[in-house]
Amino acid sequence: MLGAGGRLFVALFLFSSLDLALGGWQEVAVQGTILCDGVPFWGATVRLMERDLGNIIDPDDMYDETRPFLLENQKCLS
Repeated sequence: MLGAGGRLFVALFLFSSLDLALGGWQEVAVQGTILCDGVPFWGATVRLMERDLGNIIDPDDMYDETRPFLLENQKCLS
């Protein structure tokens, strides 16, 4: 289930760094392609705010890994 105001995105990224972890939310800077409501943003570095991101990917495997995954309640920040 998505939370109030939550949207589900499908993204494929090359992970570059784990920047911030506050209050259960983690911010990740990534390089790659994101599909937001079906609109692709190619080759751009974006920041993702994701709750409990560690449950989706293993932090030890974040660097130089390209993998698809689903995000809930995501914000795409420039």
